[in-house]
Amino acid sequence: MSLDLVKPAQTAALSGPPQQERDRLATLERTEANHAAALAGLACLQRVEAPATVPGAPLAFPLTVATWNLERSYAVEKSAARIAELFASPYYLDLAGIPSTAPIVAIADARTRNLSIVKQSGLDFDLQYDFGLGGGNATIGANATYIFGINQQLTATSAPVDVVDTVGNPIDLRVRGRATWNKGGFGAALFVNYADGYRNLTVTPAQRVSSWTTFDLNLSYSFQQPSGPFKGLRVALNASNLFDSDPPYVSYVVGTLAVGFDGENANPMGRFVALQVTKSW
Repeated sequence: MSLDLVKPAQTAALSGPPQQERDRLATLERTEANHAAALAGLACLQRVEAPATVPGAPLAFPLTVATWNLERSYAVEKSAARIAELFASPYYLDLAGIPSTAPIVAIADARTRNLSIVKQSGLDFDLQYDFGLGGGNATIGANATYIFGINQQLTATSAPVDVVDTVGNPIDLRVRGRATWNKGGFGAALFVNYADGYRNLTVTPAQRVSSWTTFDLNLSYSFQQPSGPFKGLRVALNASNLFDSDPPYVSYVVGTLAVGFDGENANPMGRFVALQVTKSW
């Protein structure tokens, strides 16, 4: 847009187009060409006013540019086909009662979109060995998960960030070992749980979070009577975190709450013992 007129500032405000001209412009097809022509035809958009000065002298500052609000009738709208498509969509809910023939100025897409990307790779394995012991059946084994990486991208073009082994995210190595023995109706099982150490990047400088090892114990007896009140009866004593091991300390702030452990990777409950009685028939 060219500025073809420079005049000393006037005390009267520049006038905008009269209502008749606005009505005429509102009837024009809404295209970029008509929009540009309408702008070029408004004198108030083609004039730079400066404070009064001596003819031929440099312009004084500040300069003020007179502008005029073209209102919504000048906006370039989306194609009629796109608007018809939106109105015909089964997901469109017309809460305001807007007719499809109404002049559409803007379309806001507020749908939730899954733009982020998470890529995880790792390895799961389970090993077990069965053998006889003391006239009963025994097993030893372990299952483990090792995560190579969890790469997160906020958008498809952003740089990936590996969050594994950090506070609030999965750690790279977890192992649960087991040893069991069963004879007749008696059963015993001992489990050891290992969570590897990791990093706390929520503080500066970063801190190292210690590994955590706990033990679980299960003792049970299933009554072998073929009949009577004890038929199908089983009694079990379960202990989680048998030695009451505290989770590793983590300087961690969640919102306005400061906690001393990582809830994603630890449980602060401590030792928990339960007596379980079940009856089947």
